Amino acid sequence: MKYYLGIIQLGGYSGTYYNFKPQYLYDPDSKTIEEISRSELELKFPQYGEINLSYEMYRESAPKKFLNALEIANKESYDCLYSVCFSEEDLEKNENEKIQIKLDLQSLVEKGKNLCDIIKPIEDIGIYKIVNSKTDIVNYDAFNNLVLVNEKYFIGQHVLLAYEGSLYGPYELHERPIYGDKYISPSISSNGYVLKKYSEKYYKKFDFSQQSHDRVSVAIITGEPELVDALPDAILLDKLQDKIDIELLKNNVYEFDRLVKTSPFLGDIPESFQKKRIGRIKEIITNALNYEDEKKKAIISLIDESDSDVQILLGEKIKESNVYKESQETIDRLKNEIERLSSDKDELEKNNKVLEEKIIELENEDNSTEARTKSEELRSIKDENEKLKNDNQELKDKVSLYDDVMNLENKKNELTAKNKDLQATYDDWVLRISKKRTEYDTLQKEVKETVSSEMNTTKMVKTAFDPYISNLLVEAAGQWSKSKEYEKYKEISEYMRNLPCENIRKTDLIDNLVEDIQQFRNYSRNDIINMYICLSQNFLTIFSGEPGTGKTSICSILAYSLGLNSFGFDSNISRNRFIPVSVERGWSSKRDLIGYFNPLTKRYDRSNAKIYDGLMILNEERENSRFPFVILLDEANLSPIEYYWADFMRIADKSDKNMFINIGLDDDIYIPETLHFLATINNDQTTEQLSPRLVDRAWIVKLPKSDVKETEKDITDYFSNIYLWSDIKEAFVDSGNGDMQLQALAEKIYKLFDDHYLTVSPRIKQSIKKYVCIAQEIMEDELGVSKKEKALDFAILQKLLPKINGMYENYRRLFESLSQICEENHLKMTKQALSRMQESADQNMGYCRYLV
Repeated sequence: MKYYLGIIQLGGYSGTYYNFKPQYLYDPDSKTIEEISRSELELKFPQYGEINLSYEMYRESAPKKFLNALEIANKESYDCLYSVCFSEEDLEKNENEKIQIKLDLQSLVEKGKNLCDIIKPIEDIGIYKIVNSKTDIVNYDAFNNLVLVNEKYFIGQHVLLAYEGSLYGPYELHERPIYGDKYISPSISSNGYVLKKYSEKYYKKFDFSQQSHDRVSVAIITGEPELVDALPDAILLDKLQDKIDIELLKNNVYEFDRLVKTSPFLGDIPESFQKKRIGRIKEIITNALNYEDEKKKAIISLIDESDSDVQILLGEKIKESNVYKESQETIDRLKNEIERLSSDKDELEKNNKVLEEKIIELENEDNSTEARTKSEELRSIKDENEKLKNDNQELKDKVSLYDDVMNLENKKNELTAKNKDLQATYDDWVLRISKKRTEYDTLQKEVKETVSSEMNTTKMVKTAFDPYISNLLVEAAGQWSKSKEYEKYKEISEYMRNLPCENIRKTDLIDNLVEDIQQFRNYSRNDIINMYICLSQNFLTIFSGEPGTGKTSICSILAYSLGLNSFGFDSNISRNRFIPVSVERGWSSKRDLIGYFNPLTKRYDRSNAKIYDGLMILNEERENSRFPFVILLDEANLSPIEYYWADFMRIADKSDKNMFINIGLDDDIYIPETLHFLATINNDQTTEQLSPRLVDRAWIVKLPKSDVKETEKDITDYFSNIYLWSDIKEAFVDSGNGDMQLQALAEKIYKLFDDHYLTVSPRIKQSIKKYVCIAQEIMEDELGVSKKEKALDFAILQKLLPKINGMYENYRRLFESLSQICEENHLKMTKQALSRMQESADQNMGYCRYLV
């Protein structure tokens, strides 16, 4: 039998009758949907192609209860898709000119038919609506959380989730109570991390669009789902480890096999998945252990080579180098040439001296024939002497090559010195290798003794894969790495404790900071002081404002002005005390912000190494922490802050100094009073709204509209001062006078908020009092506004107004009364904010809130 698919509509002035508007014909045998033309419908079901679902209207009959339970009045047309199964004999003539055919439900019930078999939601016949995730799904991890969807279908129905060309589910559709977003909750962890997946060959996609303003995509299931293993390695090992009693395993080697079989992650799943997961566990553990084996092989290889004469080997390597050979050949050749030329020079000088003596002798002889003969000989000798001078000059030129020889000698000496350094380094490595070889021999001996003690082959195999032994090996490696890291954190902590830094007077500190900020922003003195008070007094301060108002940059300027980026690095670990973090969409826990402890490697896998290092350094400093430490959460509400910041939110309102959090390590981490968080937020459709719980614990600063000051100064070079936390605390936290001057006015405003169900908790009152007591001392009077009024104005604006979130009509009396109080007491900023909220409500159908 075929099913008619269409929309059930509620009609009549008082919504008293139901009509079925068929649009398609569904064949469950062939899994096909055929569209019915408008003309065919009007011919078959005159006059408008609809069928009246008839029932007894004036008594609580079964058909009436059944139809009312469909909640048609509360649904959009695309949520009213149903399948109706009937034969021609079931149809009757209706006494209505427009809807001339009816399906008498009361008559069918009296004949013994079940209405649930006649009228069904389309999902009951294997047709499901398709939904798409609002955010990108990176991997199967997303299926273990809430998945927000784009479609606005009615809650309670089952839908299929589209992901990478396949469909997953079906999952029940839910709605978030506050924001109204629709979502599904696959919760694959409760199903052993097994997903049902329909690839394209196992479903047919169809779009309902005829006679409807909305297009609805559905899928007809044509085959059995494919089961997908969505269990990550980290969770697999972590969950398996939770089920194992190490003490029990010590005494019973078969306990591990039993626990594996009974684990919900290995036992209550298909056999093929069980084998694959056990294989994954073995592969991961093997890879972790092989790393150490490779290091040992490298050491053994190096040790084996060191048995030769290392000194001779190193010397021979240098002598065999091309540079050394060429230099030595040149030196030998030039030495031989110098020796030869020196010998020729001595001989020539000797001959020259003899000739000069003969010249003198001949010049003294008379002008006889013999003298003339000798004169000719003299000329010949002079010519020869000139020739010898030329030869002598050539010899001198060649002798100049001696300088080149000396340069080569110097190079030779440099090579010799380098040779000595290399020899010393090599000797040091030989000594280290010798020690490692001793350690290796000891370890190898212990391993041989252990292996030899296991005579039974089965026992040897169980020992090799014994989780207790594997766990000890990995744990030892993790402890060694952890101890090295902690030594470095202690060194940095000691460095910060001994770093020289002079105290500064309260007034000088405030003047310096105000002047520094005004080099980069056109903010008033009171605006700047307000920022420093909020930063210093509160664990979390949130900066809000329109895009482009400089939220992120002012946070960086505040950090640089306090000298938080002036401490440098130590062995790749930053000593600086300002960490900007760019929050990403989809963050849901501290694993995204900080990281998590990896049970496989026994180490902490860090999402942000700087945050982890900073927390470890603060944990070492404890009560001796001397300088402020600030972490910036930039674009903080791209994900719900109370999700990934939950551990810190727990201590956000604590007043005691001894605060601890746990980030997944064995021991809790100490949080000193020097740690503070800044956050920047936007308020648009791409971000999450701040929860009342978070608003209750944070101060929200709306940046004043101000042009960025044009300056050639660079904040990385401009700021040079470093300030102690004790000085900052004295200036912006500790008040000399604990009395709040406008306490009565504040109490009047508190009561006004309480009367409108916006509870002002004792925590908020104490926070406002603490703020006002210090602000009324250090702020300055403005035109027509005293500094005590300015202080209370800032407090109401930043701590109470963010609580307003709803329809203006519900808060009309609050707005009117609070505006009058502001007018009478010069609370100008609060009054202006109320006016802007009223204008916003007019533009948003009466909805108003402070954070827009």
